[in-house]
Amino acid sequence: MTYQRKKFLIWLLLTILCMAFIFYKSSQPYYEQDLRPSLAAHLPEKLVQSLPDVGFYYSGQFVSSEQPYDFIEFFIRRAPMLVSSPCLHSCPYRPCSL
Repeated sequence: MTYQRKKFLIWLLLTILCMAFIFYKSSQPYYEQDLRPSLAAHLPEKLVQSLPDVGFYYSGQFVSSEQPYDFIEFFIRRAPMLVSSPCLHSCPYRPCSL
């Protein structure tokens, strides 16, 4: 097996694993993924109260720092999408450019 083919198979495996993980997490109901109780238990109250007064609409819903645990959870849930989407889209092209 050539080095180029081995590299391609590794990137293909990584792509499939990423897609499987995203599918698994997406198929879980919200109550299994709810981070708010964990955030309330682990984040210091001082940190939660120091959030700036920010609000915006996202997908027809108003997201505001007035509900701090919902606000923090929103960013925790969106961050992986911002990172995984470009990475996943570049995986098929990565072996060709190395």
